[in-house]
This record gives sequence, structure tokens and C-alpha cells, in this order.
Amino acid sequence: MLKIAAPAQLIEQVYHAILDAICTGAIAPNSKITQEGLAEQLGVSRQPILQAFQILRREGFITDAGRKGVMVTALDPQRLLQLYQVRAVLDGLAARD
Repeated sequence: MLKIAAPAQLIEQVYHAILDAICTGAIAPNSKITQEGLAEQLGVSRQPILQAFQILRREGFITDAGRKGVMVTALDPQRLLQLYQVRAVLDGLAARD
């Protein structure tokens, strides 16, 4: 993953960086990830990681793994395609307003 330099929209950038890593397999399904580890990799504080985790958890990309952080949810290709299709429609609707 690349380090994030721009402070504007930091939470969204962190969210997309983690999501891209999950979707491309850079972070493998069922692997445990921590705020500290990702914060170091992305060059940000733990706060935007925590916020991104909340979004990713709500969307089903990660689940809690106890005190050891979170675990990447194993996704099947069909579910991933559906999530991106919904996201594309929502982004299109948001852009029109």
C-alpha cells in the first residue's frame, strides 16, 4: 500500500486504501489487521484507521477479532461485484445532487 500524504478527506483516503488492499488481495481474507500496523503502513495516526474500520465493518469487509484487531472477511467474487455495483449507483446519485 502507498502512504497517504494529503490531509484533506483523510478518512475517505484511508478507507479506500484499506478497501483496495482487501479487494486486490494485498490483505488476504481471514488475516488479522490492527490499527497500529495499518497506521504505520499508511503513515497516518490511528484515528482515521479507526473511522475507516467502522465503515468497513458496517459494509461487511471486516469483523472483530477480539483484542488482536480485526479480521478481513472472506468474500466471494459475486458478493464483491454486487457491492461495487451498489457503490457505483450511490456515487452516481450523490454526484448529481
